[in-house]
Amino acid sequence: MVTKQTTLQAFKKSALVALVLTALLAACAPAQSPEQIQSQVQTSVAMTVQAQNQMGTSVAQTVDAQSGQQALATSTSIATSVVVPTLTPVIIPSPTPYAVAPSSGGGGNVSAPQYACSWTEIKPRTNAFSPGDAIDVEWIITNTGSEPFGYKRDLDYVSGTKMSTFLGEQLPDLKPGDSVTVIFDANAPMQKGLYGMQFKVEGGLCWPALNIQVGKLKDP
Repeated sequence: MVTKQTTLQAFKKSALVALVLTALLAACAPAQSPEQIQSQVQTSVAMTVQAQNQMGTSVAQTVDAQSGQQALATSTSIATSVVVPTLTPVIIPSPTPYAVAPSSGGGGNVSAPQYACSWTEIKPRTNAFSPGDAIDVEWIITNTGSEPFGYKRDLDYVSGTKMSTFLGEQLPDLKPGDSVTVIFDANAPMQKGLYGMQFKVEGGLCWPALNIQVGKLKDP
């Protein structure tokens, strides 16, 4: 703004000087008609106005350029002053490992049930037979409970293929740890396949069984 005012003041001084020179030249020149003098004055004024317009355009361009530079400087200053926030890292806590405490159940020996038994197959020494083969069966039944059987318990056939005429017998009153041997004969069925003959000691104390394979089975 200050530059524009200074430029206009300089122009006014130049215009005033031009008018004065025109007047002096007119006075020194040979006698001219009033029309010639008036024409020279108008020409001088027109030139002065044209120069003024050019000067105003130049001043406006200068001001616009300065305004653009100021705007650019302001924009640069703003851009420079913008602070980009940095991302604060988020720390995700890892799961805390924990130990599973063992149950507080007491250890020690497990008490044997009052009434129980186990059975061991002595014969047959193989469970693979041909159709119609004779089978010698021998089992050992043992009282594994903490109490005697209490009475003579029955060993009875309960299910499966009847491969023998033996369908059970009465067992002695076994004390804990005592055993009894059971022996009987059987025959393999005439058809190939898997067969089982299930027995039970009275009360469900144990479940002896004769399980065999007859013939070579086809691969599945």
